Amino acid sequence: MHGEVVRAVKESKRSKRSRFLRDAMVDVQIAGRGIRSRRVLLAMRQVPREIFLDRRFAQAAYEDSAVPIQKGQTISQPYIVARMLEAAEIAKSDRVLEIGAGSGYLAALAAKLGRAICARERHEALVQRARSRLRHLGCRNVDLRQGDGTAGWPEGGEFDVILVSAAGAQTPAVLRAQLAPSGRLLIPSSWWRASTDDSSWIAGPQTQRLLRAISNPHTTIIGHMTGRQLQRRPSYEFDIEKVLRACAKHDVVVEINAHPWRLDLDWR
Repeated sequence: MHGEVVRAVKESKRSKRSRFLRDAMVDVQIAGRGIRSRRVLLAMRQVPREIFLDRRFAQAAYEDSAVPIQKGQTISQPYIVARMLEAAEIAKSDRVLEIGAGSGYLAALAAKLGRAICARERHEALVQRARSRLRHLGCRNVDLRQGDGTAGWPEGGEFDVILVSAAGAQTPAVLRAQLAPSGRLLIPSSWWRASTDDSSWIAGPQTQRLLRAISNPHTTIIGHMTGRQLQRRPSYEFDIEKVLRACAKHDVVVEINAHPWRLDLDWR
């Protein structure tokens, strides 16, 4: 495994074709679809995606799709990765937690943007491969550990950004507790609409959305949705299904667990 990673890194650095395909991916699939963050675009030009894949899938590295990796997992579509990173608004001083590190690709990109990246992955085989890749890419600000991501980071502490790679219907309370004030939590969710009425959303595969929750304990706003006021619900649980049933699809502010959070349901 070590030798394979070293060889892949060296080949990607020497390969003009790899750089050409990477630039084309960014220009067409990412910037071409509206991603504007210069830092995100630069990071995606710099990190070779093919080294995070098995050799038999390396030729698919810059295709506009997810690609399989070990343990039945995938490396996400490039645009989806870029959309999540742009929405996270990672600053140079930010501490970032990633849940579901997989191949290590997102962690490598986040390492270009933030100060310290803590990542968790439940599959030990994926952890070992990702660590090797990150080490040979010089990502010294990434701490990748094996474990259940729903338990958060074992040493605790607060994070400016939390990136959750796996879709789910509910965000564990421990992750909410580890999000710093004004911190951003990004999590993809799959939904389908049961009717034309926005109040009826059910978990399903037909629609993917990116949920961004912004912890903002200083705001006094309880909730608004395109000019329509939401009822005050101090005990509202952070459950995406309940949020979707109560709120509109864009730029929602709602009070959750007695703390105001801003929710952006914005998946293009």
